[in-house]
Amino acid sequence: MIKSAKQAALTRKQLAQLKQEKADYLSQPNEDVDEAALEYYTDSFDGLIDELEHDLREYEYLTGGHLDGLSCKTLSDLPNLLVKVRLAQGLSQKELGDQLNISAQQVQRYEANGYDAISFSRLQDVCEKLGINPAFQRITILAKSPTFLLPEDVMECAVSKMETCTQFEGLFICNS
Repeated sequence: MIKSAKQAALTRKQLAQLKQEKADYLSQPNEDVDEAALEYYTDSFDGLIDELEHDLREYEYLTGGHLDGLSCKTLSDLPNLLVKVRLAQGLSQKELGDQLNISAQQVQRYEANGYDAISFSRLQDVCEKLGINPAFQRITILAKSPTFLLPEDVMECAVSKMETCTQFEGLFICNS
Protein backbone atom coordinates (compact mmCIF):
# COMPACT_ATOMS: atom_id res chain seq x y z
CA MET A 1 0.00 0.00 0.00
CA ILE A 2 1.27 3.44 -0.93
CA LYS A 3 1.15 5.67 2.15
CA SER A 4 2.47 9.03 0.94
CA ALA A 5 2.85 11.28 -2.10
CA LYS A 6 6.59 10.58 -2.01
CA GLN A 7 5.95 6.82 -2.18
CA ALA A 8 3.48 7.38 -5.03
CA ALA A 9 6.10 9.32 -7.00
CA LEU A 10 8.70 6.60 -6.41
CA THR A 11 6.19 3.93 -7.45
CA ARG A 12 5.42 5.80 -10.69
CA LYS A 13 9.15 6.00 -11.41
CA GLN A 14 9.65 2.28 -10.64
CA LEU A 15 6.69 1.40 -12.84
CA ALA A 16 8.08 3.37 -15.78
CA GLN A 17 11.51 1.75 -15.32
CA LEU A 18 9.99 -1.72 -15.11
CA LYS A 19 7.94 -1.20 -18.26
CA GLN A 20 11.04 0.06 -20.07
CA GLU A 21 13.10 -2.92 -18.87
CA LYS A 22 10.40 -5.30 -20.10
CA ALA A 23 10.28 -3.57 -23.50
CA ASP A 24 14.09 -3.65 -23.73
CA TYR A 25 14.17 -7.33 -22.80
CA LEU A 26 11.52 -8.24 -25.36
CA SER A 27 13.20 -6.22 -28.10
CA GLN A 28 16.49 -8.12 -27.75
CA PRO A 29 17.01 -11.35 -29.68
CA ASN A 30 16.36 -14.18 -27.24
CA GLU A 31 17.60 -17.14 -29.26
CA ASP A 32 19.32 -18.71 -26.23
CA VAL A 33 16.16 -18.56 -24.12
CA ASP A 34 13.56 -21.25 -24.59
CA GLU A 35 9.88 -20.38 -24.84
CA ALA A 36 9.04 -21.48 -21.28
CA ALA A 37 11.79 -19.29 -19.80
CA LEU A 38 10.69 -16.34 -21.95
CA GLU A 39 7.12 -16.77 -20.69
CA TYR A 40 8.42 -16.96 -17.13
CA TYR A 41 10.37 -13.70 -17.54
CA THR A 42 7.46 -11.83 -19.11
CA ASP A 43 5.04 -13.17 -16.50
CA SER A 44 7.39 -11.91 -13.79
CA PHE A 45 7.47 -8.46 -15.36
CA ASP A 46 3.69 -8.49 -15.77
CA GLY A 47 3.13 -9.52 -12.15
CA LEU A 48 5.31 -6.73 -10.82
CA ILE A 49 3.74 -4.20 -13.19
CA ASP A 50 0.21 -5.27 -12.20
CA GLU A 51 1.05 -4.97 -8.50
CA LEU A 52 2.50 -1.46 -8.86
CA GLU A 53 -0.42 -0.33 -11.05
CA HIS A 54 -2.89 -1.71 -8.49
CA ASP A 55 -1.15 0.14 -5.67
CA LEU A 56 -1.16 3.38 -7.68
CA ARG A 57 -4.86 3.02 -8.59
CA GLU A 58 -5.74 2.45 -4.93
CA TYR A 59 -3.68 5.47 -3.83
CA GLU A 60 -5.20 7.70 -6.53
CA TYR A 61 -8.70 6.51 -5.67
CA LEU A 62 -8.19 7.20 -1.97
CA THR A 63 -6.62 10.62 -2.53
CA GLY A 64 -8.98 11.58 -5.37
CA GLY A 65 -11.98 12.30 -3.16
CA HIS A 66 -14.17 9.55 -4.62
CA LEU A 67 -14.52 7.58 -1.41
CA ASP A 68 -17.88 7.28 0.32
CA GLY A 69 -16.91 5.04 3.22
CA LEU A 70 -14.51 2.48 4.60
CA SER A 71 -14.90 -0.29 7.11
CA CYS A 72 -12.99 -3.21 8.52
CA LYS A 73 -14.24 -6.50 9.90
CA THR A 74 -11.36 -7.42 12.16
CA LEU A 75 -9.03 -5.59 14.47
CA SER A 76 -6.10 -6.72 12.30
CA ASP A 77 -7.60 -4.67 9.42
CA LEU A 78 -7.50 -1.46 11.49
CA PRO A 79 -3.92 -0.35 10.60
CA ASN A 80 -4.69 -0.31 6.86
CA LEU A 81 -8.00 1.40 7.55
CA LEU A 82 -6.20 4.18 9.45
CA VAL A 83 -3.87 4.79 6.51
CA LYS A 84 -6.72 4.72 3.98
CA VAL A 85 -8.81 7.16 6.02
CA ARG A 86 -5.84 9.52 6.38
CA LEU A 87 -5.26 9.44 2.63
CA ALA A 88 -8.96 9.85 1.82
CA GLN A 89 -9.09 12.92 4.06
CA GLY A 90 -6.13 14.41 2.22
CA LEU A 91 -3.93 14.42 5.30
CA SER A 92 -0.20 13.92 4.97
CA GLN A 93 1.73 12.07 7.65
CA LYS A 94 3.06 15.48 8.77
CA GLU A 95 -0.42 16.95 9.08
CA LEU A 96 -1.66 13.99 11.13
CA GLY A 97 1.48 14.21 13.25
CA ASP A 98 0.86 17.91 13.86
CA GLN A 99 -2.69 17.14 15.02
CA LEU A 100 -1.33 14.47 17.39
CA ASN A 101 1.65 16.60 18.52
CA ILE A 102 4.11 14.01 17.23
CA SER A 103 6.56 14.04 14.33
CA ALA A 104 5.74 12.97 10.79
CA GLN A 105 8.46 10.35 11.22
CA GLN A 106 6.58 8.84 14.16
CA VAL A 107 3.41 8.61 12.08
CA GLN A 108 5.48 7.02 9.31
CA ARG A 109 6.90 4.47 11.80
CA TYR A 110 3.41 3.66 13.12
CA GLU A 111 2.13 3.09 9.59
CA ALA A 112 5.20 1.14 8.44
CA ASN A 113 4.88 -1.21 11.41
CA GLY A 114 1.11 -1.63 11.20
CA TYR A 115 0.62 0.40 14.39
CA ASP A 116 2.14 -2.53 16.35
CA ALA A 117 4.10 -0.39 18.82
CA ILE A 118 1.37 2.14 19.57
CA SER A 119 -0.20 2.53 23.00
CA PHE A 120 -3.92 2.07 23.30
CA SER A 121 -4.46 5.70 24.34
CA ARG A 122 -2.42 6.92 21.33
CA LEU A 123 -4.44 4.63 19.05
CA GLN A 124 -7.59 6.21 20.44
CA ASP A 125 -6.12 9.66 19.68
CA VAL A 126 -5.34 8.64 16.08
CA CYS A 127 -8.87 7.30 15.61
CA GLU A 128 -10.35 10.46 17.09
CA LYS A 129 -8.29 12.78 14.87
CA LEU A 130 -9.29 10.75 11.81
CA GLY A 131 -12.94 10.67 12.83
CA ILE A 132 -13.00 6.91 13.25
CA ASN A 133 -15.27 5.45 15.89
CA PRO A 134 -14.26 1.83 16.39
CA ALA A 135 -17.31 -0.07 17.57
CA PHE A 136 -17.82 -3.70 18.34
CA GLN A 137 -21.01 -5.28 17.11
CA ARG A 138 -21.13 -7.80 19.89
CA ILE A 139 -18.56 -9.68 21.90
CA THR A 140 -19.64 -12.52 24.13
CA ILE A 141 -17.32 -14.24 26.58
CA LEU A 142 -18.73 -17.71 27.03
CA ALA A 143 -16.62 -19.61 29.56
CA LYS A 144 -13.19 -20.61 30.73
CA SER A 145 -11.59 -23.72 29.29
CA PRO A 146 -11.06 -26.63 29.66
CA THR A 147 -14.38 -26.92 31.51
CA PHE A 148 -16.37 -25.31 28.72
CA LEU A 149 -19.92 -24.85 29.89
CA LEU A 150 -22.41 -22.62 28.17
CA PRO A 151 -24.19 -20.16 30.41
CA GLU A 152 -27.85 -21.08 30.89
CA ASP A 153 -29.05 -18.13 28.78
CA VAL A 154 -26.90 -19.12 25.77
CA MET A 155 -28.06 -21.96 23.54
CA GLU A 156 -25.62 -24.10 21.51
CA CYS A 157 -27.34 -23.12 18.24
CA ALA A 158 -26.58 -19.46 19.04
CA VAL A 159 -22.87 -20.25 19.42
CA SER A 160 -22.79 -22.09 16.09
CA LYS A 161 -24.15 -18.94 14.39
CA MET A 162 -21.37 -16.76 15.78
CA GLU A 163 -19.05 -15.40 13.09
CA THR A 164 -15.82 -16.18 14.94
CA CYS A 165 -14.86 -17.86 18.18
CA THR A 166 -11.38 -17.49 19.59
CA GLN A 167 -9.72 -19.09 22.57
CA PHE A 168 -7.61 -16.54 24.43
CA GLU A 169 -5.94 -17.35 27.76
CA GLY A 170 -8.56 -19.94 28.58
CA LEU A 171 -11.57 -17.85 27.55
CA PHE A 172 -13.77 -18.47 24.54
CA ILE A 173 -14.59 -15.12 22.94
CA CYS A 174 -17.20 -15.17 20.19
CA ASN A 175 -18.19 -12.35 17.85
CA SER A 176 -21.46 -12.32 15.96
